[in-house]
Amino acid sequence: MDAATLDLEKSPERMLRQAASFALHVFISLLVYATLFFLCSFLNTSNWPGDWPAIVATLLVTFVPFGVAYLIHLRGEPTSAPFIWIAGVVWLLMVTVYVLELPTGPGKCEHCTAVSKIWLTLFDLTTDSNLVEGAGRVIGTWPALAMIGYSVGARFVLQRRFRDTEVVAV
Repeated sequence: MDAATLDLEKSPERMLRQAASFALHVFISLLVYATLFFLCSFLNTSNWPGDWPAIVATLLVTFVPFGVAYLIHLRGEPTSAPFIWIAGVVWLLMVTVYVLELPTGPGKCEHCTAVSKIWLTLFDLTTDSNLVEGAGRVIGTWPALAMIGYSVGARFVLQRRFRDTEVVAV
């Protein structure tokens, strides 16, 4: 096996290119999500995801960005796209903190604990806490899943290129 060395000395230009690549791929994943959101809204006469089962929308916002990233990275050039899952997790954490700060009231998860507020607002596919007017998944969960799906799609296609290469830190 060939051993590749890990370059620990990075120039500011290279770090700027990596940061720009990271931001570009986060933007692309969110653009794919927004495009999917608006396409589904126009195809469905009611508000999307209103009449759609939440599991269908969840699968769509995960696997469509996965496919887009797969197609974009077929050339096999290394980018920072496989690492944007971190942005998805940070996005989800920021929305989680926002949800925790929301006041509860009659009919709006009145006796919810912190865990149930988060679960009902962001993750439960059948019921909703109605804290973010029913848009918890649209604002928090699905954009994060789009970034994570995009990251996995890029990683899936790029791992073939580096499968036989061993990275050694010097």
